Amino acid sequence: DTRTPPPFDAIFTASDSEFVSRMLERITDREALILQLRYGLSDRRGKRMTLKEIGEKVGLTRERVRQIEREAKRKLEEYVKEYM
Repeated sequence: DTRTPPPFDAIFTASDSEFVSRMLERITDREALILQLRYGLSDRRGKRMTLKEIGEKVGLTRERVRQIEREAKRKLEEYVKEYM
């Protein structure tokens, strides 16, 4: 059945999702929300939002959203380095 992903792909995807969830728990709720919206992690369709759209949704300027995104990614990069 071509509609069903191979078992390796299904496991890999679940593993990735679990890893991302664990990483998002290590940053603030606001940082996690911004990354989820920015990269489509909170939407089943994977819809990514622009900085402006996120700013309007959470009541911040797009520049502030960009700053928060940058800081959250820096923190996650440090955690990943520790994890590996």
